[in-house]
Amino acid sequence: MGNVPPGFVWDLVWHNATHMQDNPYIDIVFVLVMFDILTGSLKAWKTDAKRHVNSTKGLNGLAKHSLILAMIAFLYPILAAMGLETEANIFLTYFIYQYGVSIMENLDVLGVPFPMPIRKKFEKMASRSDEFIKKDEEKNDKTK
Repeated sequence: MGNVPPGFVWDLVWHNATHMQDNPYIDIVFVLVMFDILTGSLKAWKTDAKRHVNSTKGLNGLAKHSLILAMIAFLYPILAAMGLETEANIFLTYFIYQYGVSIMENLDVLGVPFPMPIRKKFEKMASRSDEFIKKDEEKNDKTK
């Protein structure tokens, strides 16, 4: 069956797949995905939103979220079976962070107040992200 690492057993992959719900990181990612979909939908319905309800964007977003969940459901049991559960949890932590930022952006557009230290941190992250995007666009423009 190809080059399988020593000690790798498909039964262990199946066991990890059927016990993923025991990992709190999996639960957190799932809840954050659902909350991101909810807050993103509410944001699109807001009258002064930059982007309004659009079925294409909505379907693209659902496809993206579904792909991420499918990727987690596929990779996590394999990584755990290979003895890389810590690395798999780091992988999940990345998605927790990304969805947390997305939810904060959505809530900010919806007018939910945040404490000033959190708002300043969020604004700093957003400005760094904007700077990175501008540099990347300038780099791409020069290569054309």
